[in-house]
Amino acid sequence: MDISINWTDDTHQCVHIIYGMYWTWDEFFKIDDTARTMLDSIDHKADFILDLRDAILPKNVVGQFPRFAHGAASLTHPNSRLVVLVGTNAHLRTLLGVFQKVYSVAARRVFLVDTLDEAQGVLAEKTALTPSKG
Repeated sequence: MDISINWTDDTHQCVHIIYGMYWTWDEFFKIDDTARTMLDSIDHKADFILDLRDAILPKNVVGQFPRFAHGAASLTHPNSRLVVLVGTNAHLRTLLGVFQKVYSVAARRVFLVDTLDEAQGVLAEKTALTPSKG
C-alpha cells in the first residue's frame, strides 16, 4: 500500500495518514475503514493530519468528493474533530477551494498548511480555542 496510518502518540489524540506518491482510491477507502476502526476505539475527539507532501493526486478527485464528504471517517465520524492537510501544491489548493465552496459546513474543519510543524500548530491553536466539555 502507498498510504500509511498511525496514531501520532499513545494518547490517541491525532491520526496521521501519509499518502505516498502513487496512492489510489481503493487504498484510500481501505485506510478510511482503518481510520473508522481507530476512532471507534476511543471515547474522545481526535484530529487528522493528512500528509500529502509527496503525493500525486489520482484521477477523478472531484468525482470522489461526494463519497469523501459524506463518508470519510475524518469528516463524518462522531469522534473526528479537525483535519489538517499538509502539502500545498497548486492542485491541492484548487481542490480545497472547490471543496470549500461545495461542502462549506464540512470544510470549516479542514485546514491546509505547508509543513508538519504548521499542522501541529493549527491543531494546538484550534484545541486551545475549543471549550472543554465535561
